[in-house]
Amino acid sequence: MRCQVLRDRLDGTVTELVRREQTLSGEEARQATDDVLDAYINFVCRSAKRYRDGFPVTAHPDAAPGESDPGAPSA
Repeated sequence: MRCQVLRDRLDGTVTELVRREQTLSGEEARQATDDVLDAYINFVCRSAKRYRDGFPVTAHPDAAPGESDPGAPSA
């Protein structure tokens, strides 16, 4: 998300805070990547187990309600 500070009456303080919030730190990026990768691996494993257990229709990713995008934030 991008935004532009139109008025900063605090000598750049607001602008700096907005700039920092727009970019993930290295640790934040690693954590986000770990979370999405973990969700994806679990998703694939559940799908493989369904197929192995004789449920090929529900093993297909599009057949699993709410799991079509395992990395999407939950509500």
